[in-house]
Amino acid sequence: MLGLGIDITKACKVSAGSAAFLPSSIASCKLWLQYQNGFTTVGGETDWERFNNNELLISWDDQIGSNNAGNAQNWQRPVWNKTFTAPQFLGTKHFDLDSPINVVGDFTFSFRLKLGGFTNEGLLGNNSANYFEISSDNMFTADIGGTSPDNVFINDYGVLQIAVWYSVHFTRTAGILTVHVDGGSFSDMQWGAALTDTDVFTVAGIGSWGNGTQELDGLIKDFSYFDQALSGSERASMNTYLGGL
Repeated sequence: MLGLGIDITKACKVSAGSAAFLPSSIASCKLWLQYQNGFTTVGGETDWERFNNNELLISWDDQIGSNNAGNAQNWQRPVWNKTFTAPQFLGTKHFDLDSPINVVGDFTFSFRLKLGGFTNEGLLGNNSANYFEISSDNMFTADIGGTSPDNVFINDYGVLQIAVWYSVHFTRTAGILTVHVDGGSFSDMQWGAALTDTDVFTVAGIGSWGNGTQELDGLIKDFSYFDQALSGSERASMNTYLGGL
């Protein structure tokens, strides 16, 4: 189950610069892995400015509740990229959530990411029946509850680029799935057609399909989960926030 309470420590963490928009400004935000916040290394360091390049990360703490992301295996732990001050997944690393999220209705998952490849780059999920990935430079794919065929979102008007930061939003509203991309040459572009899928979506981790397969070659600066579909204006605020990281 997701912990929805905000303790004093976490309230302090998100209050800095409270006049500015943050994902936590949206009431439906139920999980937030924040840029430059909440990390612990294998050496026990929690001050990101003291992290060494390629240092293994034990965990990335949720700033809304207590559904933290982590990995118990050293060889699967993402590493710290000191240049971009973000976790790097290297195609062989991922984070698991303390508690899987089972989404029955509407949702939005939002990322700020930079890619190192385009071959089945898992962004989040639970297994081969529940995942969201970048399948190629112009294609996102989602399988929700084992739906056949998969939900495929193809953009005919441009491709993603290596080493460019993008904001990606995966949304379901009233059973309709959409993907939006902001960054590089794209300005809040809807990626391909809207598709319909009402099955329960289970998410147990980020940076892979959720079971350590199809792991991401890239970096994730910020990740958030909302239990409602973001409106256009909320997504615009998220794009401004994420683009400023």
